[in-house]
Amino acid sequence: MMQRDLLIQFGGHGTPWLREISKYRKEDGFKVFFAALAKGIKTAVEHTGSDLVNPEQIFHWIDNPESAPSPEELYAAPVSLTMIQAVQFAHLHAVRLAGALPILKNRVSILTGHSQGLFPATALSLEWSGMDAMLLLEQYTAFMLALGIRIHEVYPWKTNADVLSRAQENGARQVSPMLVVLGSDEKTVQEILNHFSTNNDNSLELALVNSPANQLVVGHTDELLSFYLYFQQAHAGSQLIFLDASVPFHSTHLKQALHTFLEKDSDLPFPQNTGPTDYAITSFTDEILTPQTDLRKFLSASIATEHLRWSLALAQVPEKRIQTVVDFGPGKVSARLSQENLGEQPLEYFHLAVPREREKFLSKL
Repeated sequence: MMQRDLLIQFGGHGTPWLREISKYRKEDGFKVFFAALAKGIKTAVEHTGSDLVNPEQIFHWIDNPESAPSPEELYAAPVSLTMIQAVQFAHLHAVRLAGALPILKNRVSILTGHSQGLFPATALSLEWSGMDAMLLLEQYTAFMLALGIRIHEVYPWKTNADVLSRAQENGARQVSPMLVVLGSDEKTVQEILNHFSTNNDNSLELALVNSPANQLVVGHTDELLSFYLYFQQAHAGSQLIFLDASVPFHSTHLKQALHTFLEKDSDLPFPQNTGPTDYAITSFTDEILTPQTDLRKFLSASIATEHLRWSLALAQVPEKRIQTVVDFGPGKVSARLSQENLGEQPLEYFHLAVPREREKFLSKL
């Protein structure tokens, strides 16, 4: 019997999705993939009645990456949520076409995902339990896009001109509702947040603790910009970066959006739960997924309102005697965050979002 020595993980925001998915457009075996993706997008658009997403436009971008629009369009909540997830499913499909998924199933000990990466992680588990892979892609695409549409409806982010002007005057390249703080620990970030919460009625939140020196603060851009400027002065050694994002994911700001989604889109077909497995499916909250976990509620909350602590998803790594981390991207961000959390452990990392590294990994199976 093969040793169960793998941690398989999927990531979240971190790299331009368009560049990665475009590479698959003309590859052998991907016609069925893009057909399922298109069907899922169409289902969500028709179900919600929304004009926020134009499926033909998205596929035009994929076919012609040089025609990519402004970041505001590429990273609008409905588009970015759906397409970053689609990139992960595409990397997964490349491994599926190589015939390696049965081997991975026999070797996986922990299956997880960072941020929206938990979605394809649970989909892979469902595929291993017997569900059709392309049907899962279709349903997960429709689910994620509908959720993104409801988020945008409740939180139609528009940064006012005064905030943009103040950002430029103070040397900020851009401003958004999500700010990464690098080089400071959680305690330091929380202390400054407490200062701002006193004055701003708890509108800023520590949404993600990605690693010991990588935190993400979210909130309204005017207050987040004030936090940015204050933090820069108080801790000159830290680096602060506004993400390309249109809404404050993982925050209480999206409670109404989550409620609207669960109420209005409850009839979208979606798996109830993953069922029993021979491996652990871990998340970034205190909850480990079980056969009873309601996937519809758990996954939508994990994107909209739940704060994320990546170390919780990795807590079982020592006891499971993991030897290899297999990361499906996008890019290398989630793998790097795992390395930062597990730095003292001698693990081998493979970035399956990178073709040459995927080939190297597959050749060793």
